[in-house]
Amino acid sequence: MPVITLTSDIGQADFIIGAVKGQILSTIPDCTIADITHYLSSKDYQQGAYIFNNAAKYYPKGTVHIVMVNFFFIQMLDRVVESVAYFFASGNLLDAGEPATEILEIYPMQPTISPNWMEGQILFIDQFENVVVNIRKEEFDLHAKGRSFKIVFTRNETIEVLRNNYGDVPVADKMAWFNSAGYLEIAVRGGNMAGLFGLSKYDENQHNKQRPNDNKWFFQMVRVFFE
Repeated sequence: MPVITLTSDIGQADFIIGAVKGQILSTIPDCTIADITHYLSSKDYQQGAYIFNNAAKYYPKGTVHIVMVNFFFIQMLDRVVESVAYFFASGNLLDAGEPATEILEIYPMQPTISPNWMEGQILFIDQFENVVVNIRKEEFDLHAKGRSFKIVFTRNETIEVLRNNYGDVPVADKMAWFNSAGYLEIAVRGGNMAGLFGLSKYDENQHNKQRPNDNKWFFQMVRVFFE
């Protein structure tokens, strides 16, 4: 039974996603449709990639992922669904349509790394206002080399211990851990880290336009100092 996932920035307040599913099921009646999310940002591709990639990797081999961002002409779905149907019928990806000849690649933000420190950008803030930073556990371990460390944010707030889960600290304490996606996450147990400390998602365009004395970037970045 074929599996198809849907990911979009469309939301679910109107009929569009329901219509898309109906169109797919009318063309491929025996498929299974799974929603990853329909609340991606239409502009923030870094955040969208973080959400999609860390969900898509858990689906079985052969799953077809349909991602719709800035998809203004829903009528184009006729062609998309038809192509997916051809793929499932033939098992040959090229039967689904002509391959793209021009692909614009947007590389994900990478932390800045020095022998004794790392500087990461805030990649994502979830609905509980926990803050995800674009520092992965593999990178952290490679540069930490067993040394002690301080995670510093908003100028002088620090965390010096990594936890395994939220239950490792008392309610209202701040904490850091590597989440299930392998990214550094800072949070307040039972609280809202981003709101309490004024943290916001990193905006590269805003950062490039700031005046020399504008320190908003302190609230969009997290540093780790190794000792």
